[in-house]
Amino acid sequence: MTQGQRNRDFLFELGTEELPPKSLFTLARALADGVQKGLATAGIVHGELEWFATPRRLAVRVQSIADRQPDQEIKRQGPAVANAFDPQGQPTKAALGFAASCGVGLEQLQQVDGPKGRVLMFVGTRNGEPTSALLPGIVKAALDALPIAKRMRWGAGDHEFVRPVHWW
Repeated sequence: MTQGQRNRDFLFELGTEELPPKSLFTLARALADGVQKGLATAGIVHGELEWFATPRRLAVRVQSIADRQPDQEIKRQGPAVANAFDPQGQPTKAALGFAASCGVGLEQLQQVDGPKGRVLMFVGTRNGEPTSALLPGIVKAALDALPIAKRMRWGAGDHEFVRPVHWW
């Protein structure tokens, strides 16, 4: 963990009308598995993950979740050096386009050996995002992936679940 980063607990609760008893624990486990998978995909460090289930509530608690995901090194391979520069050594549209797509100037690209010869490569760092910005998408993906055979809608919104949801 980087200096200055704090860990906090995260609790997600979903309050619904009476859930089907046969699928209650399956839904709770699947929700926890989906949250855990989303955190792993985002690279967010965390402690123990627990799930809870009652007839009207599903919950997941993640202990000691990092405030942000770690920074990530990015490596992008570009065009072959032979195609990136003309005979006079001037950059071609391929080189300029690759640099622009990476958001850098041509001088910030490296020339490295690739499987088929020398290529341009961009090496950079993408700053990790705050966990609070990533959690809504992680929870939504976990909810969308729940094993629900028939989803229902209620009220004026387009939310769907096995039973009407009262709060989250």
